[in-house]
Amino acid sequence: MPTLFDSSRRTDPSPAQHAESLYHFLNRVESEYFGNARDVLESWYAAFPDDDGHLLTRFRSRDDRSNLAAFWELYIHALYRGHGFEIEVHPQLTSVSRTTPDFMVHGSVEFVVEARLLMTPAEVYSVGARTHQVYDAVNQINSPNFFVGASVFSTGATMPSLAKLKRLLETWLASLDPDAVTRDYAVGGSWGSLPSTTWEDRGWSVQFQAIPKKVESRSRPGVRPLGFSGPGEAVAIDDHTPLVKTLKSKAPSRYGQFNSPYVIAVLSNSLTFDATDVFSALFGSEAVEFRRAADGTTSTRPVRNRDGFWYGPIGVQNTRVSGVIIAHRLVPWTIAKNTPRLWLNPYTGVSLPEPDHQPWATAIPDHEQGVMRYSEPVRPLNEILHLPPNWPGQEDLEAT
Repeated sequence: MPTLFDSSRRTDPSPAQHAESLYHFLNRVESEYFGNARDVLESWYAAFPDDDGHLLTRFRSRDDRSNLAAFWELYIHALYRGHGFEIEVHPQLTSVSRTTPDFMVHGSVEFVVEARLLMTPAEVYSVGARTHQVYDAVNQINSPNFFVGASVFSTGATMPSLAKLKRLLETWLASLDPDAVTRDYAVGGSWGSLPSTTWEDRGWSVQFQAIPKKVESRSRPGVRPLGFSGPGEAVAIDDHTPLVKTLKSKAPSRYGQFNSPYVIAVLSNSLTFDATDVFSALFGSEAVEFRRAADGTTSTRPVRNRDGFWYGPIGVQNTRVSGVIIAHRLVPWTIAKNTPRLWLNPYTGVSLPEPDHQPWATAIPDHEQGVMRYSEPVRPLNEILHLPPNWPGQEDLEAT
């Protein structure tokens, strides 16, 4: 019987690299903490019908988008089963369409669930993958006295010379006196007082800062040099538009006519994603309406633009979608604590089972007040998944 992970003995406790996929990190890391996550995923996969091995192939991919999408399907399947539902994989909904959704959940009410990863655009993902390799190169340098900060101002269309980068950083850091830098920082008191150097190669421009280590931490083995990383300039963040696009891509019309409630389950790993983004994606982004009265006075009131999934250019729309499940930064070792939320559509005519029968946290429409009411699952996630409260145990600091 195929398994998700290799059965070979693991001896590498080193932290995850920036460019390392979720699967390849879990498959090689020697750790009781992450080993517990491996064991649970294996038990989930043993109960998952994957006769053609398609989910296994995606889970073992070097592309983190494939890893996460496969994990998300395993998680949904396991959570519904743990809550007492029967769940059918890739059901044929109609004789008209051969396209099949991910799941049909059987209970007091049958409903369809389609899983989706909030996808990073291909060009953005490629840039991120190259940038992660630069960060990994920084972590490979010999830097006994300094941590290194990296601020990326521009990224090239191809990989830079990482060997040259490492030589440049090691030579530069070796020329600095950590005690002198510490004294200067104590006087200046700002990041601007730290030594910096700018590296440019093949369209890349990255500013590096030297951050002195405490005396007792210098030359300590196994400490990664990269202290912080990120864009060198402020960038606009839009989590609303990608979520609306993702939801539209899974509209139920692609499966033909069927009468069952339909749910779209989305996993997002964006660092900035929150409930405000979800609300805006479903009901429209926030705006301010200005009004001028006949007497010349003006007033304002908050409104929502018609750019949401459930409330858009034509008003109420996508009423066939009964609910949307949103998970944020869910990974295999947070499954017992990270609680996704089911947002119920206030405009749908195809209702789901009562929230008390769902394993998710919920956002329930209050039609009288015109607001969404939030509630937690009726049972803790660790109970639904048959895991102890402290699972997966004490975190291994060496591997994080």
